[in-house]
Amino acid sequence: MNASAEPEARKPLAGGETSAASENHRTTPPHPGYTFTAPWKGARSQRQSSATVMAESPPSRALPGRPLDSVILSRSRSGGSRSPSLASPPANLSRASGSTIWAFAFHTYLWLSIICSVHAAPLKVSGDFETITLSHAGKTEKLELPEEVGVDMDDAILLADQVRAEHRYLLLQVTGPSRRSGNGNGNCGAGVETSIVWLKLTNWKIAELKHRKVESCWTDEGFLEMPKWKDGICKVVFWAPRENNQEFTLTYDSGKPEKGFQLTSKPFN
Repeated sequence: MNASAEPEARKPLAGGETSAASENHRTTPPHPGYTFTAPWKGARSQRQSSATVMAESPPSRALPGRPLDSVILSRSRSGGSRSPSLASPPANLSRASGSTIWAFAFHTYLWLSIICSVHAAPLKVSGDFETITLSHAGKTEKLELPEEVGVDMDDAILLADQVRAEHRYLLLQVTGPSRRSGNGNGNCGAGVETSIVWLKLTNWKIAELKHRKVESCWTDEGFLEMPKWKDGICKVVFWAPRENNQEFTLTYDSGKPEKGFQLTSKPFN
């Protein structure tokens, strides 16, 4: 006589609970969009990559008025649980924002470069014989002008001081007596010699130099207009009767200090 089938015994678990050992007692997966493994087949590691979970999300987790692809599954810091979050913004939005930031940074750098170049560290200038003395930030630099400048200085006026990269550009008006021992007597004993000098300095050394005599007792040159600034341009007008009776205009563009000063001439009337 065949004994009637009896239900299989439940296996004890931790904490006194029991669970059926039969395959018939497996739990139904919560949603077909997730992979599922029965507890008695081995628990999924909490550190398992979320790549094993399908990207599809159950309809109940979609936000009202949003398609399903607006919800993505993200892994929490614990590594095991996953929760829905909004999808990332369009890639072109971040690119546009980055372009705006870079454009702003570039224009800020450009304006700061201009401001710093025009308003360099305060510089004091003095002249004595052939030596230009520059004082800045508690330091002193000395430059020897070549004899060809033709001025035995007792004064130097700084007209422009600008910095571009590793170079510093100075525009000077240097003045001295025509005859230092003249004492006001004799030919040009009370005369004055004046030159406009442009300097390009590198590490406080003269890299380039330009000069032009604009006033001289010896050559009869004289100012028609003293140095003056307008719209970033310094202009000096002088007369040179021994150079075909020409009127010269010297101009210096503070926006292009590396080019030095420029000279134009026309017949003097």
